[in-house]
Amino acid sequence: MMIFNSIDEFNIGEQAVVALGNFDGVHIGHQELIKTSVKVAKEMGIKSLCYTFSNHPKNVLARINNKIGVFPPVRFISSNQEKYEYIESLGIDYIISIPFDEKVMNTSADDFINKTLIEKLNAKGVVCGFNYTFGAKGSGNTRTLIGKGKELGFNTYIHNPVTIDGEVVSSSLIRKNIESGNMKKSAKLLGHPYRISGIVTHGNSLGRTFDMPTANIKLEAERIVPPNGVYYTKTEVDGEVYNSISNIGVKPTIGNYAKSIETNMFGLDKNIYDKRIKVEFYHWKRAERKFDDINELIEQINIDAHEAEIWWNERSE
Repeated sequence: MMIFNSIDEFNIGEQAVVALGNFDGVHIGHQELIKTSVKVAKEMGIKSLCYTFSNHPKNVLARINNKIGVFPPVRFISSNQEKYEYIESLGIDYIISIPFDEKVMNTSADDFINKTLIEKLNAKGVVCGFNYTFGAKGSGNTRTLIGKGKELGFNTYIHNPVTIDGEVVSSSLIRKNIESGNMKKSAKLLGHPYRISGIVTHGNSLGRTFDMPTANIKLEAERIVPPNGVYYTKTEVDGEVYNSISNIGVKPTIGNYAKSIETNMFGLDKNIYDKRIKVEFYHWKRAERKFDDINELIEQINIDAHEAEIWWNERSE
């Protein structure tokens, strides 16, 4: 798979089936849409392409309209790198991921179809969700694509909403479940466990004092995260997956720290500083709290780790 961060860089010269969307989290609805793009492209003997944005359009619109104070920024579910990895796993050939800016915002629906889809992307098929809009002030929609497709010679495939437990699967619904710590429901909507990845940084090395070293990764301010607390997780490093336990929080017992993730991987015995790890969240154990002293904290950490190992062992039998 090849990734392009500018549409002007894309000059492949091949026809393509284009999947349109922001794809934050790459949830089960997104997955069905992208799979359709790949399937149709293979049937037509051409390439599959995902056209998306590297930032969230709603945040740009809010900033331009000076409404950030009224409407909080939309926090992303997955980083761009995570999003690309999920999309690649579905078999797409190319990703074009560009920033949504004022130029894009003011592009007319006709120009998007004629200059972007036809001239730049050489689209012979277009796949999008039932509520997809595009063009200045959202003037283009699925009916526009269907009509223009018949006129210009590309097929349009519209995906109906996907529902779980009577609710339409959406990135906003997933954000609500992540914010409330409902990792089971989040995974059900996403079609995969919620994941945070990052580079392991040096922490305060407190874990080593009681023989429980942890891997620390910083949290990006722009992303949605579960509530502060202890979680049962799985962590991948160097292609190997370990059962683990993770804490999201600010370490209130030992000082004033920036919010981060500390993860203890069971059975890991090697230096992983500066390596990228992927932490997947399965179960909320308890909220973060301030203990009376370090000894009480250590005692609770040992209890948490022991219970986590039992929890994971029960699920591997």
